[in-house]
Amino acid sequence: MGKEIQGIVMEINPRSCIIMTREGEFHKVPRPAHKVMVGEEIKTQLPLSSRSKWIRLSSIAAAAMIIMLVGWYFYRTAMPVAVAHVSLDINPSIELSVDQNSCVIDGIGYNEEGKLLLVSVPVIGKNVYTAIADLIAVAIQQHYLDPNKENVVFTTIVQAEPAVAVNAVPVVEEDLVFQAIISSVETVNIPVEVMITKADPKLQQQAKQTGVSTGRFLLYQDALKDEPNLKDTDLKTRSLKDLKIKQWSDKYRNQIKGNRNVNLRNWPNKNKNEFDQD
Repeated sequence: MGKEIQGIVMEINPRSCIIMTREGEFHKVPRPAHKVMVGEEIKTQLPLSSRSKWIRLSSIAAAAMIIMLVGWYFYRTAMPVAVAHVSLDINPSIELSVDQNSCVIDGIGYNEEGKLLLVSVPVIGKNVYTAIADLIAVAIQQHYLDPNKENVVFTTIVQAEPAVAVNAVPVVEEDLVFQAIISSVETVNIPVEVMITKADPKLQQQAKQTGVSTGRFLLYQDALKDEPNLKDTDLKTRSLKDLKIKQWSDKYRNQIKGNRNVNLRNWPNKNKNEFDQD
């Protein structure tokens, strides 16, 4: 026989009992010679075979837990983490999440047009600049950018906190985003006003909770100053013009990179296929 243990009888069988110790362990032990009842606390000897079985089960459980923890660790470290976000607002409203290698790991369409555009243009795994160039090219094909309209491509870039970004180096550069947009627009000679600005992660999170792109939420916050009754429920349906993008761009011209204040002749002619080589 093994060591003496004490526990409460939980189940009585013809030749054995199941008891629960104060440590919460369950053991199968020989049924005492005297009469016992469920709920009664008894002292008994733990059979060696039972004890060994318990030890084996405990060891197996511990090993399984270790395997699960190690697997979870590798799963977490292998998962791509977004360190930047890029929103594109034309009429389609889209936001791309980018990892430390400047690859797109997620894309969200914040309105029906944005969702349809992402169906037409697979972006996951692409270099962010290639993805942007492809999205603009298809937006032109689907007539979201039209020679007979006043076209605006409004882009916001959100970099992760410096502690997260690799060596605090931007993984999405404004100049290359601009080139990516222009590389698609210039091929069809469509007049487009390109506006690129930066936003902070807190604003991006607020926009995500509201269900709109960072760019639209940025315009909304500024428009509220002149139109206090503007509701955030209007954000998905209102045009950029209705969100007073012209007034916003006039006000924050020094914070915008685009073809208002950039001489296109100084930009190299870069085909969108070249971005994958950067």
